[in-house]
Amino acid sequence: MQDTVFSKTLEVKNSKLLRTVSNIDEIEKIINVIKDKGLLGNSVVDTKIFSKEKNLVEHEYLNYIIHSGEYTESMGYDVQKYALDLGIEFLKEKIYGWDLLAHNFTYAKGTWFLYDFDSFSLNPNRLITQIRGFFKITFSNYEILRYLTRSEMSYYYLTRMRIEDIIKLIPFHRWLYLFLNMTICQILYYLKLHKAAYKYLKNLFDVYSKNYKKEYYEYELTNEEKELFETINKETKELKNVFCVGETAAKWAIQSKENNEDIEKFAYIDDYIICDKYYNYIYKNKFKKLSTAVLYPLVDDKTINKDIKYRALYDTYAQYRFISDAVISIEIDDIKALKNFTTNMLIVKSEKDLTAELKEYFNSVSNFGKIYIAKDKKDKTRPIPTKQYDDGNRGPDAHRQTWEILKILKEKGLQ
Repeated sequence: MQDTVFSKTLEVKNSKLLRTVSNIDEIEKIINVIKDKGLLGNSVVDTKIFSKEKNLVEHEYLNYIIHSGEYTESMGYDVQKYALDLGIEFLKEKIYGWDLLAHNFTYAKGTWFLYDFDSFSLNPNRLITQIRGFFKITFSNYEILRYLTRSEMSYYYLTRMRIEDIIKLIPFHRWLYLFLNMTICQILYYLKLHKAAYKYLKNLFDVYSKNYKKEYYEYELTNEEKELFETINKETKELKNVFCVGETAAKWAIQSKENNEDIEKFAYIDDYIICDKYYNYIYKNKFKKLSTAVLYPLVDDKTINKDIKYRALYDTYAQYRFISDAVISIEIDDIKALKNFTTNMLIVKSEKDLTAELKEYFNSVSNFGKIYIAKDKKDKTRPIPTKQYDDGNRGPDAHRQTWEILKILKEKGLQ
């Protein structure tokens, strides 16, 4: 791992992921409780004291971290249920989940995984932050999903919008419903009825989620895909982790269980509906070595340069979120960006000829029909991306997403 500074408190140094904490004794108590419950390293990121004198803890470095803006709707419901259950469970130990919100979880190891360890506290006063967060972010999102499906919004997802913009999209009577419920929950908190406050959040979440029906992925392999996967299986059998892009590569990830069961795989799928069904399939079948997320296209976003097709592939931080021995891409032709996700191997099925620049970069390319297998035998450090898109509000106009969703609502006669 390269040394990387993620924030003022989190950095990679000498291949260790270190966090500076304000109260090392408090963190040590929380670590011990989570460990006793058997959750440390299973559904809460493995964490240990690195230096008491310097207030440093060391976290397990997960190979793949996905962001809430890349979740599907099914993922959103599952992670919020898990977050609420986790908060209620730790109240029994007088540990207060104050930031157990979707953006602090990732889908890993076949379950929802809390990777922001700082979401717990021994201070009950911090619970008010959890209550406000659930109403202002989680439940306000679900209010809009009463009128719009997640896929309808495409990549204008609510977690990338300002909270004040979200309020504009909620009809007044529904906004009043939210406000009154938040007030009740806050009163329970001020009366120090912490368990009742969490249960209130859980009951309200159940109201939103009870009518949501999951759909599951179904697939068949063509003869061409079977031949393609045989080749990929031979090339990847010695690898530890693989980054897959596109539906066909994602098919390989689930059907390869028998041949490559020990390889940890992540699949980015650029079709929202397919990704949602795919996630439900791997979650139901408990795939421990496979994660997924939506890869949002930017082809209709005029604020983005024309030569950038997918946001995450050019996001500098995204490239640091994934560690891969190989990238497998079948339909996605944005190979220049994909090479930034591995230092070892690219397996690409492309209808286009590789450019001279890419051939030179790969050093040697073996051609298997329309399959290009490229192994990088030179520099083993990951290249620093020359193009990046790292503006969380999608371009210079931070309110553009709100306008787009308002437009859809008006077309439906809801605004």
